[in-house]
Formats: sequence, C-alpha cells, structure tokens
Amino acid sequence: MFNDLKNKIILITGSSRGIGFATAEILTQHNAKVILNSENSKNELIEASKKLNGADYFLCDVTKNEEVKKMVGSIIEKYGKIDGLVNNAGGGGWASIHTPDDEWQKSFNLDIMGAVHTCRYVMPEMQKQKSGTVVNTSSLWGIAHTAKPEIASYCVAKAGLSKLTENLAQEYAPHIRVNAVAPGWTKTKMIEDDFNETGIKFMENNILLKRLAEPNEIASLIVFLLSDASSYITGQIISADGGYLLNRQHPTT
Repeated sequence: MFNDLKNKIILITGSSRGIGFATAEILTQHNAKVILNSENSKNELIEASKKLNGADYFLCDVTKNEEVKKMVGSIIEKYGKIDGLVNNAGGGGWASIHTPDDEWQKSFNLDIMGAVHTCRYVMPEMQKQKSGTVVNTSSLWGIAHTAKPEIASYCVAKAGLSKLTENLAQEYAPHIRVNAVAPGWTKTKMIEDDFNETGIKFMENNILLKRLAEPNEIASLIVFLLSDASSYITGQIISADGGYLLNRQHPTT
C-alpha cells in the first residue's frame, strides 16, 4: 500500500517498545530504512533492532540538545538525508499545580523540548532536500475540551506539542508536511505500570469501542501520515481514541 516508503530514511524517537516500535515494524514491512532511538536502554534497542532485521539505532536523550545534534549529524553523515521523523518520545509526568516544579519541567522537557531538539536539526536538512514528513505523537489530553487536573503537566505539555505541530507546518510549508496523532488510551508499558486492572476496566467502559488501542493501530495512522497517501494533509492533529472523548461529552447509557 505504501510503496513510496521504500528506502526512505525515517528516525523514530522513543522506539524501543510501544507505539514507536510498532511504527518501526510497519515501516520495515514497507521496506523503509528505520532508525531506532531510546534514551535509557541500549539492551532494549539491541533487541528491537534484532526484531527488525538489524535496524540502525542510537542511544540518545532527546531532552539534551547536544546529544540530538550529534545523533542527527551522524545519521546525515551515514545516510545523506532524513526523509521522515517521528517524535514519539514522551511520558507521563503526572503533576498538578501542587507538584514541585521539577516534575513539571520533566514533562515539558520530554514532551515538548525533545521534539524541538529533533526538529531543530532534522528539518533544516529536509528543507535542503525540499521534501520530508514529520509526525508528532501528542495525546487525546492535548486536544480535549475537558480537564484532568491531576495530570495537568502532561495535558499542558501535549497541548504545547500540538501547537508546535501547527507552527512547524506553517513555517516549513510547502515542501515539508508536519502532523500529529493524538492517541487515546493505548496498551503500552506506561499504561500497564500506572494503572491496575480496575483502572483499565474503567477506561474501557468509557470508550465507545470498549477497549484500549493496540500500539499497531496508532502506528498505522503514523505510517499513513508519513506516506504519500496523506500528501495533502499538513498541520493537523488527528485523534485516534476509540470514541473516548465523544463519549465523555455525550455519554452512552
């Protein structure tokens, strides 16, 4: 379906597991050259690489500007270009306004500044090529018209990433497309670690489709946005939440 992805060089941050790894799997099936990234587990990267026929990988903390600069420089030196960028690195940061500043900063660094750093060095290279696609992983909480005060830092950070998406789309048009996906509750390690069975059941009951998303379902949307199948889409934040937000606004009986 996505023949245009063949031999495309695509960097995916936060891709040793979860949505990022699922994205890498689908891209590999379409013969793209995937570059994996993680900030804290070389062993996970090695295992992920093995599952993807020896995909290239970089251990890099995207919250650190100089590390990202070095990583992107190495990729350009080796491959000569970067065709696609998926800013998937991100995390919880369950902080309310009563939580210390360092927890807020953690959310901002990972969910916003990580994408700022990668885009800072990747997008000028795409501009030279006059082609490229960027997909950011935001969240349903970055677009929701409802509040969740107990995770305010995460909501604010993801909303910032969504707004960054729109600004970059305008700045780098017409040759580079920039979009974001806003996943709903998804079966990832972060969800498994942070919620017990009762909490997950509560989520499922509030989703129209009555289940959490599989990582590959979100990954399929990311791959679509990377491909020429979405060639007239830019500056959009596209939700994939199984009807969760709709159900919150108009509950089913």
